Amino acid sequence: MEPSLRLWLLVLASTGCGTALLDLTGVQEIEGTWKASVRLPCVYEPSADFTQETVLWKTSLSGDGIRTIFRRDPNSGDQTLLTHFKNRIRIPKDPPGDVSLLIEDLDMSDRGQYTCEVVWVARNKNRMRKERMTVLRVIKVAVTKPVITAGSPGSILPRGRNTSLTCHTNGSPPITYQWLKAAQRGNEDRVGQDAVLHFDSLQVSDTGTYFCEVGNRVSSAVQRSNAFQLTVKDPSEFPTSNRPSSGNAETTTAERTPQTASLPFDVIVPIAVLSAAAAVLLAILVVVFHRRKSRPDHTYGVTYNNPVSLAREEGRLAVTRMSRCESEQVTPRVENNYTTEPTQSSEYVHMDTKSDSDYEKLVHKMESEYEVVDTQWGAGVATWRPSQ
Repeated sequence: MEPSLRLWLLVLASTGCGTALLDLTGVQEIEGTWKASVRLPCVYEPSADFTQETVLWKTSLSGDGIRTIFRRDPNSGDQTLLTHFKNRIRIPKDPPGDVSLLIEDLDMSDRGQYTCEVVWVARNKNRMRKERMTVLRVIKVAVTKPVITAGSPGSILPRGRNTSLTCHTNGSPPITYQWLKAAQRGNEDRVGQDAVLHFDSLQVSDTGTYFCEVGNRVSSAVQRSNAFQLTVKDPSEFPTSNRPSSGNAETTTAERTPQTASLPFDVIVPIAVLSAAAAVLLAILVVVFHRRKSRPDHTYGVTYNNPVSLAREEGRLAVTRMSRCESEQVTPRVENNYTTEPTQSSEYVHMDTKSDSDYEKLVHKMESEYEVVDTQWGAGVATWRPSQ
């Protein structure tokens, strides 16, 4: 391998592939408008293997040679080194890698060649330096035809409203503005000399046709805008539904219109399904309740038969039968052939008397064995009581 090739490979190995990221990018030529601002681009891609140490901007003005006009380093910070550019030049601090030069209030003498120079320090303490050159041309631009825009939508406004008219144009500053209002007999009244014409509490007398005229030093010609018709009416002349409110007219339509929040589709569908299910369930409950309410109630008596209850019931029936027997008169079912003639002896017994005596004993015995008590339903129940 040749010695020169070996040396080149060593250089590549020592610097690494990060050198490709440190290339300065920009433009070769740029135009700036007189009395305006211009940005001379100079940007690189930062690398973790290198640290920015110094940024220099140099230029040659009026053949005076190359002179450093701006310097940035960790020790001194930002410095403007030429009085001609004092308080007119600066470079951004963010984002990293952007060291573009911003020149404000351009003068014709600012045109020339500008050089961006950046020095980096590698981890091995080696330094790397790169430059980027840009040619600046300063031009004067005549003003363009202006356009009038209103601060409130529409050109018919209610009395008492606040509004404004703005005159838009492009060109080299300084730009002069002149506001005119058409008067009677073709005359015009001068009503303002700024880019914005303000109206505080509009009056009916502000109704009229307005014009905007602009100019600068580049050309003696004055540019004139199209006519803008402004009409001011009493609030009572507006329909009630469309009557605008007085106050600041520069409130946008979006600010005056209430915002309606809408739900996403994937939320609306579950809500609709749940609502339908709830309605069906409610209908079912109403039908069931109505049917149960219209059905007649049935009362059922339940009797629990146990030996004690049966005995009591049988005793009650027996007492009832005996009570009926006492109230009924016994009528003989067959005819007898007894005679009233006396017999030979008095050995006869009167059947009715004996029968009555036996019946009374039976009743007395039954009453002693059963006791009638009142129940909660008011009916008598016979209870058996054993004899002593």
